[in-house]
Amino acid sequence: MEEKVKILNANLNHLKDSEKNALYEFKDILESSPDVEKGLLIGGFSIPGLQHSETDIVCFVKLRSPIQRKDKLVSNLLMIIEVKEHKEFKISVENDIVVYYSNKPEKVLSKLSKKAKNLKSYLKEKFKKIDNNFILHYVYCGVYFPEISKTRIESNELNNEVIESYVIFSKPDLEDMIRLIINQRKDIEFKHLNSFNQNVDISDIKKVLYSVAISIKMTEADRIRVEAITKERVHKDKPKYEDYIGSKFVTFKGKAGTGKTIRLLYHAYSLHNAGARVLYLTYNHALRADIERLVTILKIEKYIHEKIEVETIDELIWKIYGVLFNKKEEVSPQNYEQIYHDKVLENVYNEIMIDTDGIYKGAFIQEYPEYNVDYILVDEGQDWNEKEQEIVKWLAGGYQHLIVAIGPDQVVKGRPKYTDWFPKLPNDKRHTVPLRQNYRQKGKLYKFNKLISEKFLDDSWTEEGLEKEIGEGVIEIIPDTKLLITDFWISLINDLREKKNDTVDCIIIEPDNIQKNKKITEILEIFGYIYWDGTVKDIRKKNFPVQGFRIVKYRYCRGLEGWFVICRLIDEQYDFLKFQLSKRKVQQWQFFDGETETEKEVFYKLRIALTRAIDRIYITYSNPEHPLIKKLKNLLNLPDSQEISI
Repeated sequence: MEEKVKILNANLNHLKDSEKNALYEFKDILESSPDVEKGLLIGGFSIPGLQHSETDIVCFVKLRSPIQRKDKLVSNLLMIIEVKEHKEFKISVENDIVVYYSNKPEKVLSKLSKKAKNLKSYLKEKFKKIDNNFILHYVYCGVYFPEISKTRIESNELNNEVIESYVIFSKPDLEDMIRLIINQRKDIEFKHLNSFNQNVDISDIKKVLYSVAISIKMTEADRIRVEAITKERVHKDKPKYEDYIGSKFVTFKGKAGTGKTIRLLYHAYSLHNAGARVLYLTYNHALRADIERLVTILKIEKYIHEKIEVETIDELIWKIYGVLFNKKEEVSPQNYEQIYHDKVLENVYNEIMIDTDGIYKGAFIQEYPEYNVDYILVDEGQDWNEKEQEIVKWLAGGYQHLIVAIGPDQVVKGRPKYTDWFPKLPNDKRHTVPLRQNYRQKGKLYKFNKLISEKFLDDSWTEEGLEKEIGEGVIEIIPDTKLLITDFWISLINDLREKKNDTVDCIIIEPDNIQKNKKITEILEIFGYIYWDGTVKDIRKKNFPVQGFRIVKYRYCRGLEGWFVICRLIDEQYDFLKFQLSKRKVQQWQFFDGETETEKEVFYKLRIALTRAIDRIYITYSNPEHPLIKKLKNLLNLPDSQEISI
């Protein structure tokens, strides 16, 4: 027996629990109503032709016979419904109903009106091909407040002339929906308040919308959706640790994709809004440049660029060295790396450790007043050695003014580990926020990295993925020669832009020993594409443009992310790393378990590059018979052909 009320195959994974509950509540009341002949509900429906168009619930109802209230008749109903789980104190009425998300206002009714208008246009256009007699009169708009009682809605300011064309209710109720519609239509010339003409069967509407609803279920989340999910989860977690900021040493600890950098940026923004002065430090120039791209995506660039200092640890140390040792003129970012790094670091460290009265710090702040800050936020903390940690603590004025992001999986085996800052600091003085959910990688990419970790590194990747919410993603293993084909780049750019990205959201990672005649820049110049070549030291120290492909070497890709990532010539990088590691071990007179141990270290380094993509990763090779390519294909249960896409 066919269901009287059907929930169309919609994207329920995009709905919050309150929205999902409301969808089934509406289904129950329509199913139980003797007045309903047929009903159709869609959850998380994206109305074509409108950006930010996802609607919580689209509701179609066809009644067995017209319902009359006063002199008005209703035979059918089309309504789009937004579910707002706000308490009354988070709602206000101006010229609209305004609700607040993290103190940011959202005008509910004006957004609903745009969605109703677009849905009406879309249905009219589609029905021309099915029924020329189809007439769509009204798309009604409803707002469902499950946290506010019916009495309060009917008696308070929500029931006024501002919202007279909208249905505001506190529980799914067909009678309320029809009664409120009739009450709102005051113009007596309209006797029939039907959404569409009576001869239209609801199954025709289902046919029109079916392909759209199905495509939504299968469509990968675009950049806007991914960032919205990340932001929502970051704000949801804040109460768990927010009270510790300023009183304890706070660290975010999690593997690739768990949102460490995004959290730091949001906290930089929040602290600044609260009146605090903030310094954001990262480890290298490629990471600093990437912050420029991220803050634009997060729409906080004004605050970061104008109000919050963003620098590398090297930039900070050379400035401190120049002031403390009166060598400001001879020390600059350009020649810092030419100076004996360890000696400079040692000298600065020794001086700040005896600065108990703060004289040296005062002198530095006097020279560089922009460093007189309340908080220092540190990214990629696993790279910072003990001396650098102490220097940052000295400048911040204590551990309680530090917030540090640490990625244990980004520590390459064979290098010192700094995943626990200030090991002697008592537990009651620190608060670690474990991040166990991958926000930044789609399903197949997340699973791919999990397989690599478990198969080749004996490293259990316990983080949960969000593939149900943000889609599956794509992995392509292809010959590097495919990058010589014009259609490859045209398709890639079109796919980027379709998901609200541009070429700057694509990272191209090249082998550390790439030969000049193999560089991707040669190919991009032939096709006339803009790029930022981070493989060149002087360019890497500059911020890249807002457009153009980003190019880095494998050794510099830690902490970066791209919607698409191209890991070029991974077989050649594998051979280079293997040679370097074997050579180092021989020079250091280290005895190791031959191939197995070396290969494990190689995979530790390669995994960093393979965890940079959000939506799609291209892995290119020069030799299809290379053992690494065969292992990667076997890992994914792929046939041993020259080009694979999953």
